[in-house]
Amino acid sequence: MNIRAACFDLDGTLVDTELLWARATFDYLYETSGPRVQKDFDAPSTKNWSQSSLWTGLEIVKEHKGAPNDDVGVVEFIAHYTVKEKPFDHHEIASFEKHNGNWVFVDGRILGTDPVRRDAPKIGRNDPCPCNSGKKYKKCCAGKAAE
Repeated sequence: MNIRAACFDLDGTLVDTELLWARATFDYLYETSGPRVQKDFDAPSTKNWSQSSLWTGLEIVKEHKGAPNDDVGVVEFIAHYTVKEKPFDHHEIASFEKHNGNWVFVDGRILGTDPVRRDAPKIGRNDPCPCNSGKKYKKCCAGKAAE
């Protein structure tokens, strides 16, 4: 069975994904992280985040390597959760390595929509209006743009 988004327990046995999300405590996240990740681990923030989230599912999009005989594995996944009843999706490509025979998280790249890029510079409220009326943008076309 291939690695499935850190679904191997510390001893290398496969963990059911529902059990994994039920155990998604900050302690477990720390224990299953590689040394470099542990060095930068922010326990108070992670604990707060973990306790305020209700995990609702895990979708494995793609996996590469991560078989029992491999030393590395990559998993693309989408974790579904809610915060204050608002649904969220965490889409990530995560890299794992075996350390002392145990799978640990070593790096991740969060995927999402690209930020909106403007074709032209933003017009400030106090800038001259681009319609060349001589008025400030806020007193001229700003109201029309909102309509």
